[in-house]
Amino acid sequence: TTFSSGDEEQVVDVAVPLYTPALAHVVTDRPLYEPGQDVRFRSVLLQRTDQAPLEGRPGRWVVTDPHGEEMLVETDRAGTFGVADSSFPLDARATLGAWTVRYESGQASDEVTFQVRPFELPRTQVELAATERWFHIHDRVVLEGRATYTSGAPIQNRPVVLRLGVQEGRWVPPADWAEPHVTTTDRTGRFRIEVGRVPNDAVLQEELATLVAVVRVTEEAGEVAQGSAKVVLSQDDIRVDAVTELGDGLVKGFNNRAYLRVTTPDGRPVGEADLEVTNPWDPMSKVRTARTDVDGVAALQLDPGDPVSVVVPPAPVRAQ
Repeated sequence: TTFSSGDEEQVVDVAVPLYTPALAHVVTDRPLYEPGQDVRFRSVLLQRTDQAPLEGRPGRWVVTDPHGEEMLVETDRAGTFGVADSSFPLDARATLGAWTVRYESGQASDEVTFQVRPFELPRTQVELAATERWFHIHDRVVLEGRATYTSGAPIQNRPVVLRLGVQEGRWVPPADWAEPHVTTTDRTGRFRIEVGRVPNDAVLQEELATLVAVVRVTEEAGEVAQGSAKVVLSQDDIRVDAVTELGDGLVKGFNNRAYLRVTTPDGRPVGEADLEVTNPWDPMSKVRTARTDVDGVAALQLDPGDPVSVVVPPAPVRAQ
Protein backbone atom coordinates (compact mmCIF):
# COMPACT_ATOMS: atom_id res chain seq x y z
CA THR A 1 0.00 0.00 0.00
CA THR A 2 1.36 3.41 -0.99
CA PHE A 3 0.28 6.69 0.62
CA SER A 4 1.62 10.24 0.58
CA SER A 5 1.55 13.07 3.14
CA GLY A 6 2.64 16.38 1.71
CA ASP A 7 6.02 15.90 0.05
CA GLU A 8 6.59 12.51 1.68
CA GLU A 9 5.56 9.19 0.17
CA GLN A 10 5.73 5.87 1.98
CA VAL A 11 5.13 2.22 1.07
CA VAL A 12 3.65 -0.04 3.74
CA ASP A 13 3.38 -3.84 3.45
CA VAL A 14 0.15 -5.29 4.83
CA ALA A 15 -0.23 -9.05 5.28
CA VAL A 16 -3.45 -10.30 3.64
CA PRO A 17 -4.36 -13.86 4.68
CA LEU A 18 -5.47 -16.10 1.82
CA TYR A 19 -7.19 -19.27 3.01
CA THR A 20 -7.20 -22.36 0.85
CA PRO A 21 -10.48 -24.37 0.92
CA ALA A 22 -10.23 -26.69 3.91
CA LEU A 23 -12.08 -29.29 5.97
CA ALA A 24 -12.34 -29.02 9.76
CA HIS A 25 -13.21 -31.71 12.29
CA VAL A 26 -13.72 -31.17 16.04
CA VAL A 27 -13.90 -33.72 18.88
CA THR A 28 -14.12 -33.53 22.67
CA ASP A 29 -12.45 -35.99 25.02
CA ARG A 30 -15.89 -37.28 26.12
CA PRO A 31 -19.57 -36.45 25.52
CA LEU A 32 -20.68 -35.84 29.16
CA TYR A 33 -19.24 -33.55 31.86
CA GLU A 34 -20.18 -32.53 35.36
CA PRO A 35 -20.15 -28.87 36.45
CA GLY A 36 -16.65 -27.98 37.67
CA GLN A 37 -14.81 -30.28 35.26
CA ASP A 38 -12.49 -29.27 32.41
CA VAL A 39 -13.69 -29.74 28.83
CA ARG A 40 -10.85 -30.65 26.46
CA PHE A 41 -11.29 -30.39 22.72
CA ARG A 42 -9.21 -30.80 19.59
CA SER A 43 -9.54 -29.98 15.89
CA VAL A 44 -7.80 -31.01 12.69
CA LEU A 45 -7.60 -28.95 9.48
CA LEU A 46 -7.12 -30.68 6.14
CA GLN A 47 -6.78 -29.27 2.65
CA ARG A 48 -10.03 -29.95 0.80
CA THR A 49 -8.39 -31.07 -2.45
CA ASP A 50 -6.00 -33.78 -1.20
CA GLN A 51 -6.71 -33.94 2.59
CA ALA A 52 -3.15 -32.83 3.39
CA PRO A 53 -2.74 -31.34 6.91
CA LEU A 54 -2.69 -27.54 7.08
CA GLU A 55 0.00 -26.67 9.61
CA GLY A 56 0.31 -23.17 11.05
CA ARG A 57 -3.10 -21.99 9.84
CA PRO A 58 -4.79 -19.55 12.28
CA GLY A 59 -8.29 -20.10 13.66
CA ARG A 60 -10.39 -19.55 16.74
CA TRP A 61 -12.40 -21.51 19.29
CA VAL A 62 -15.93 -20.55 20.32
CA VAL A 63 -17.72 -22.23 23.23
CA THR A 64 -21.42 -21.46 23.75
CA ASP A 65 -23.75 -22.50 26.58
CA PRO A 66 -27.27 -23.96 26.14
CA HIS A 67 -28.71 -20.42 25.85
CA GLY A 68 -26.41 -19.54 22.94
CA GLU A 69 -24.18 -17.17 24.93
CA GLU A 70 -20.48 -17.23 24.04
CA MET A 71 -18.54 -18.35 27.11
CA LEU A 72 -15.13 -18.60 25.38
CA VAL A 73 -13.64 -16.98 22.26
CA GLU A 74 -9.97 -17.89 21.84
CA THR A 75 -7.58 -17.59 18.90
CA ASP A 76 -5.42 -20.58 18.09
CA ARG A 77 -3.14 -21.88 15.36
CA ALA A 78 -2.98 -25.35 13.88
CA GLY A 79 0.19 -27.14 14.89
CA THR A 80 1.81 -30.37 13.71
CA PHE A 81 -0.41 -32.37 11.32
CA GLY A 82 -2.95 -29.53 11.31
CA VAL A 83 -4.07 -30.22 14.89
CA ALA A 84 -5.17 -27.50 17.34
CA ASP A 85 -6.34 -28.11 20.89
CA SER A 86 -7.61 -26.17 23.89
CA SER A 87 -9.71 -26.56 27.02
CA PHE A 88 -12.46 -24.79 28.94
CA PRO A 89 -13.04 -25.02 32.73
CA LEU A 90 -16.70 -25.38 33.62
CA ASP A 91 -17.90 -23.43 36.64
CA ALA A 92 -19.33 -25.40 39.57
CA ARG A 93 -22.65 -23.64 38.83
CA ALA A 94 -22.46 -24.08 35.04
CA THR A 95 -25.75 -24.16 33.14
CA LEU A 96 -26.97 -27.71 32.65
CA GLY A 97 -27.79 -28.84 29.13
CA ALA A 98 -26.22 -29.10 25.67
CA TRP A 99 -23.12 -26.95 25.15
CA THR A 100 -21.36 -26.39 21.81
CA VAL A 101 -17.69 -25.99 20.91
CA ARG A 102 -16.81 -24.73 17.41
CA TYR A 103 -13.52 -24.19 15.59
CA GLU A 104 -13.36 -21.68 12.73
CA SER A 105 -10.58 -21.02 10.21
CA GLY A 106 -11.53 -18.97 7.18
CA GLN A 107 -14.62 -20.55 5.60
CA ALA A 108 -13.90 -23.92 7.23
CA SER A 109 -15.62 -24.70 10.52
CA ASP A 110 -16.96 -27.61 12.52
CA GLU A 111 -18.75 -27.93 15.84
CA VAL A 112 -19.65 -30.64 18.33
CA THR A 113 -22.17 -30.76 21.17
CA PHE A 114 -21.50 -32.06 24.67
CA GLN A 115 -23.77 -32.47 27.68
CA VAL A 116 -23.26 -30.86 31.09
CA ARG A 117 -25.20 -32.49 33.93
CA PRO A 118 -24.53 -34.27 37.22
CA PHE A 119 -23.68 -37.95 37.00
CA GLU A 120 -26.49 -40.13 38.32
CA LEU A 121 -26.38 -43.88 38.66
CA PRO A 122 -29.60 -45.70 37.75
CA ARG A 123 -31.53 -47.22 40.66
CA THR A 124 -32.29 -50.39 38.73
CA GLN A 125 -30.62 -52.66 36.18
CA VAL A 126 -31.60 -55.64 34.04
CA GLU A 127 -29.33 -58.43 32.78
CA LEU A 128 -30.59 -60.31 29.70
CA ALA A 129 -28.99 -63.09 27.64
CA ALA A 130 -30.00 -65.84 25.24
CA THR A 131 -29.56 -69.38 26.52
CA GLU A 132 -27.44 -70.25 23.45
CA ARG A 133 -24.79 -68.28 21.56
CA TRP A 134 -26.75 -69.03 18.37
CA PHE A 135 -29.79 -71.09 17.45
CA HIS A 136 -30.35 -73.57 14.61
CA ILE A 137 -33.57 -74.40 12.78
CA HIS A 138 -36.15 -76.06 15.10
CA ASP A 139 -34.30 -74.90 18.24
CA ARG A 140 -36.34 -73.22 20.95
CA VAL A 141 -35.34 -69.56 21.40
CA VAL A 142 -35.20 -68.86 25.14
CA LEU A 143 -33.99 -65.74 26.94
CA GLU A 144 -33.21 -65.46 30.63
CA GLY A 145 -32.55 -62.44 32.79
CA ARG A 146 -32.49 -60.89 36.23
CA ALA A 147 -33.75 -57.51 37.43
CA THR A 148 -32.12 -55.92 40.48
CA TYR A 149 -31.69 -52.63 42.26
CA THR A 150 -28.25 -51.02 42.25
CA SER A 151 -27.78 -52.26 45.80
CA GLY A 152 -28.13 -55.85 44.53
CA ALA A 153 -31.59 -56.48 45.97
CA PRO A 154 -33.91 -58.31 43.52
CA ILE A 155 -36.94 -56.66 41.93
CA GLN A 156 -39.54 -59.22 42.99
CA ASN A 157 -42.86 -60.11 41.38
CA ARG A 158 -42.87 -57.27 38.85
CA PRO A 159 -44.11 -57.33 35.22
CA VAL A 160 -41.63 -58.03 32.43
CA VAL A 161 -42.25 -57.12 28.77
CA LEU A 162 -39.91 -58.36 26.01
CA ARG A 163 -39.97 -57.33 22.35
CA LEU A 164 -37.98 -58.66 19.39
CA GLY A 165 -36.77 -56.78 16.32
CA VAL A 166 -34.53 -57.52 13.33
CA GLN A 167 -31.01 -56.12 13.63
CA GLU A 168 -29.32 -57.81 10.65
CA GLY A 169 -30.52 -59.94 7.75
CA ARG A 170 -33.52 -60.08 5.39
CA TRP A 171 -35.39 -62.74 7.34
CA VAL A 172 -38.79 -61.70 8.69
CA PRO A 173 -39.73 -63.22 12.08
CA PRO A 174 -43.14 -64.89 12.50
CA ALA A 175 -46.02 -62.64 13.48
CA ASP A 176 -46.25 -64.05 17.01
CA TRP A 177 -42.55 -63.24 17.57
CA ALA A 178 -43.30 -59.57 16.95
CA GLU A 179 -45.93 -59.52 19.70
CA PRO A 180 -44.91 -58.48 23.25
CA HIS A 181 -43.84 -61.41 25.43
CA VAL A 182 -45.00 -60.89 29.01
CA THR A 183 -43.92 -62.61 32.23
CA THR A 184 -43.14 -61.76 35.88
CA THR A 185 -39.95 -61.77 37.94
CA ASP A 186 -39.68 -64.35 40.73
CA ARG A 187 -38.51 -63.81 44.32
CA THR A 188 -34.88 -63.60 43.17
CA GLY A 189 -35.65 -61.13 40.37
CA ARG A 190 -35.09 -63.75 37.69
CA PHE A 191 -37.32 -64.40 34.68
CA ARG A 192 -37.39 -66.72 31.67
CA ILE A 193 -39.15 -66.14 28.33
CA GLU A 194 -39.55 -68.70 25.55
CA VAL A 195 -40.09 -66.97 22.21
CA GLY A 196 -40.76 -70.11 20.13
CA ARG A 197 -39.13 -72.57 17.75
CA VAL A 198 -36.98 -71.37 14.87
CA PRO A 199 -38.95 -72.03 11.65
CA ASN A 200 -37.57 -73.74 8.52
CA ASP A 201 -37.19 -70.46 6.60
CA ALA A 202 -35.09 -68.77 9.28
CA VAL A 203 -31.85 -68.84 7.24
CA LEU A 204 -31.74 -67.72 3.62
CA GLN A 205 -28.88 -69.65 1.95
CA GLU A 206 -25.69 -68.59 3.74
CA GLU A 207 -27.16 -65.51 5.38
CA LEU A 208 -27.24 -64.81 9.08
CA ALA A 209 -30.33 -63.61 10.93
CA THR A 210 -29.63 -61.44 13.96
CA LEU A 211 -32.42 -60.23 16.22
CA VAL A 212 -32.28 -57.83 19.14
CA ALA A 213 -34.38 -58.46 22.25
CA VAL A 214 -35.31 -55.51 24.47
CA VAL A 215 -36.83 -56.15 27.90
CA ARG A 216 -38.50 -53.66 30.24
CA VAL A 217 -39.16 -54.28 33.94
CA THR A 218 -41.36 -51.86 35.90
CA GLU A 219 -40.60 -51.70 39.62
CA GLU A 220 -43.00 -50.63 42.38
CA ALA A 221 -42.13 -46.91 42.29
CA GLY A 222 -42.84 -46.83 38.55
CA GLU A 223 -39.22 -46.65 37.37
CA VAL A 224 -38.59 -48.71 34.25
CA ALA A 225 -35.40 -50.77 34.02
CA GLN A 226 -34.32 -51.84 30.55
CA GLY A 227 -31.92 -54.40 29.15
CA SER A 228 -31.14 -55.93 25.78
CA ALA A 229 -29.55 -59.00 24.24
CA LYS A 230 -28.69 -60.33 20.78
CA VAL A 231 -30.32 -63.44 19.31
CA VAL A 232 -28.41 -65.08 16.44
CA LEU A 233 -30.00 -67.61 14.05
CA SER A 234 -27.60 -69.62 11.88
CA GLN A 235 -27.72 -72.82 9.84
CA ASP A 236 -24.00 -73.52 10.27
CA ASP A 237 -21.60 -73.28 13.19
CA ILE A 238 -19.12 -71.07 11.31
CA ARG A 239 -19.40 -67.91 9.23
CA VAL A 240 -16.93 -66.92 6.50
CA ASP A 241 -16.44 -63.40 5.12
CA ALA A 242 -14.28 -62.84 2.03
CA VAL A 243 -12.30 -59.74 1.04
CA THR A 244 -10.13 -59.37 -2.06
CA GLU A 245 -7.66 -56.76 -3.22
CA LEU A 246 -10.47 -55.41 -5.43
CA GLY A 247 -12.81 -54.98 -2.48
CA ASP A 248 -15.43 -57.70 -2.99
CA GLY A 249 -14.68 -58.98 -6.50
CA LEU A 250 -12.46 -61.44 -8.39
CA VAL A 251 -10.94 -61.21 -11.89
CA LYS A 252 -11.65 -64.06 -14.30
CA GLY A 253 -8.56 -65.97 -15.45
CA PHE A 254 -6.32 -64.27 -12.90
CA ASN A 255 -4.63 -65.48 -9.73
CA ASN A 256 -6.47 -63.26 -7.24
CA ARG A 257 -5.33 -62.62 -3.70
CA ALA A 258 -8.20 -63.29 -1.28
CA TYR A 259 -8.58 -63.12 2.49
CA LEU A 260 -11.09 -65.24 4.39
CA ARG A 261 -12.15 -64.44 7.94
CA VAL A 262 -13.70 -67.36 9.78
CA THR A 263 -15.81 -66.71 12.86
CA THR A 264 -18.57 -68.37 14.83
CA PRO A 265 -22.07 -66.99 14.10
CA ASP A 266 -21.82 -64.70 17.15
CA GLY A 267 -18.60 -63.12 15.85
CA ARG A 268 -15.82 -64.94 17.72
CA PRO A 269 -12.77 -65.69 15.50
CA VAL A 270 -11.92 -69.31 14.70
CA GLY A 271 -8.13 -69.23 15.00
CA GLU A 272 -5.56 -71.75 13.79
CA ALA A 273 -8.06 -73.84 11.81
CA ASP A 274 -7.43 -75.70 8.54
CA LEU A 275 -9.64 -74.66 5.60
CA GLU A 276 -10.52 -76.34 2.31
CA VAL A 277 -11.88 -74.00 -0.38
CA THR A 278 -13.65 -75.42 -3.43
CA ASN A 279 -15.68 -74.07 -6.33
CA PRO A 280 -19.23 -75.52 -5.99
CA TRP A 281 -19.99 -74.82 -9.69
CA ASP A 282 -16.89 -76.60 -11.01
CA PRO A 283 -16.47 -80.14 -9.59
CA MET A 284 -13.16 -80.49 -11.46
CA SER A 285 -11.58 -77.45 -9.80
CA LYS A 286 -8.60 -77.88 -7.52
CA VAL A 287 -9.14 -77.86 -3.77
CA ARG A 288 -7.36 -74.95 -2.11
CA THR A 289 -6.09 -75.28 1.45
CA ALA A 290 -5.24 -72.58 3.96
CA ARG A 291 -4.88 -72.09 7.71
CA THR A 292 -6.29 -69.24 9.75
CA ASP A 293 -4.15 -67.17 12.10
CA VAL A 294 -5.07 -66.34 15.70
CA ASP A 295 -7.54 -63.72 14.42
CA GLY A 296 -9.31 -66.24 12.19
CA VAL A 297 -7.93 -64.78 8.92
CA ALA A 298 -6.49 -66.90 6.10
CA ALA A 299 -4.89 -65.74 2.82
CA LEU A 300 -4.92 -67.68 -0.45
CA GLN A 301 -4.82 -67.29 -4.24
CA LEU A 302 -8.03 -67.92 -6.24
CA ASP A 303 -9.07 -68.04 -9.89
CA PRO A 304 -12.89 -67.81 -10.00
CA GLY A 305 -13.23 -69.16 -13.56
CA ASP A 306 -16.24 -68.23 -15.69
CA PRO A 307 -19.04 -66.12 -14.15
CA VAL A 308 -22.04 -67.98 -12.74
CA SER A 309 -25.56 -66.61 -12.19
CA VAL A 310 -26.86 -67.24 -8.67
CA VAL A 311 -30.56 -66.86 -7.78
CA VAL A 312 -31.07 -65.35 -4.32
CA PRO A 313 -34.34 -66.59 -2.77
CA PRO A 314 -36.76 -63.89 -1.59
CA ALA A 315 -37.42 -63.24 2.06
CA PRO A 316 -40.49 -64.98 3.52
CA VAL A 317 -43.76 -63.05 3.48
CA ARG A 318 -45.65 -62.90 6.77
CA ALA A 319 -49.37 -62.24 6.88
CA GLN A 320 -50.25 -59.33 9.14
